[in-house]
Amino acid sequence: MKKENVPHSKEEPLSALTGLRQRIDKIDDSILQLVNERAKTALQIGELKKKTDSEPQFYRPEREAQLLRTLKKKNTGPLDDTAVGALFREIMSVCLELEQPTRVGFPELDDMFPRQAALKHFGRTSISVPLQTTEDVFRGVADKTIPFGVIPVHNVPEGVVSESLEHFLEYPLFACGEVSVPVRYCLLSNEGTLPGGVMRICAPARAQVRSHRWLDAHYPGVERLVVSSQAEAIDRVRSEKATTAIVDKMAAEQCGLSCLASDVGSEGKCVARFLVIGRTRVPPSGQDRTSLLVSVPDNPGKLHALLTPFKEHCIDPVHIAELSVRSADGRCCFFVVCPGHCEDPAFEAVTSALATQAADCTLLGSYPVEAC
Repeated sequence: MKKENVPHSKEEPLSALTGLRQRIDKIDDSILQLVNERAKTALQIGELKKKTDSEPQFYRPEREAQLLRTLKKKNTGPLDDTAVGALFREIMSVCLELEQPTRVGFPELDDMFPRQAALKHFGRTSISVPLQTTEDVFRGVADKTIPFGVIPVHNVPEGVVSESLEHFLEYPLFACGEVSVPVRYCLLSNEGTLPGGVMRICAPARAQVRSHRWLDAHYPGVERLVVSSQAEAIDRVRSEKATTAIVDKMAAEQCGLSCLASDVGSEGKCVARFLVIGRTRVPPSGQDRTSLLVSVPDNPGKLHALLTPFKEHCIDPVHIAELSVRSADGRCCFFVVCPGHCEDPAFEAVTSALATQAADCTLLGSYPVEAC
């Protein structure tokens, strides 16, 4: 006998949904309780630091990096490691703010990537302190106006930012962290503007350079106008018909204009890299990098001679670049990033070997490898 299909009752999935929602409510209650317990413990740690140290260090980058790495190793999903890192970074940031509010300086460039780097590394509860120039950031940290700063050091594909690195020679500060930010731009327009109706594209010079191949492919022949800032580009879109603007994603999210295209020109390859600067050195975290500035005479084979001590002591630099500006005596300066911590015996051997080559070696700092 053929069985008849009996439809499921509508109450069954509704009942299951109600049960799952109730389960989420209980989990949320547990999360809230545990986060507050963590915050109370952080406050106790802060009080102990104040009692035992006249100048307590509340922000411990090596400790945060170790915690994030451990959490990622324990992660079984379905959240990926990036999501777990971002989530716990915010939890740690909120707890740190209870111990002492963290003020972070960064230069206001023609984009918002330095601000993004500061928020990514210190969390959204940190206090952002925009400053006019990179040197202002160095000066602010050096004179204790702000405890930490974020400075640009390398852009892909443009290269090393010589100006930022040269300030390490002027100010007694140390690198204490690294941050990378994917470069993502959006093409903004007034509501109702269609892609085929675009007559003008405004953008700061750097955004124009990074986006030129994308523009050649998608908007050939359309007028391109270089403006002084993202704010000017956005203002022109608001006041001029058929005008669009290329701005970074953070600016795009805040301005309220329509987005004609996202990820403009990035192709997943453009990255802005930053260093976090502070007044004290960072202890080893177990997975570290060390940045150096090495000044050498401008002789034939100078790069080979510079790298030989690293090879002899089994240190393989992950990045090396020549700064664009030379010293008054014509010496060349190289920015070198290596795996490991400056307290490792191999680093002392390398710096001693470089000294025999008449090389001046300046330690910028050792810091944890970026954990999220």
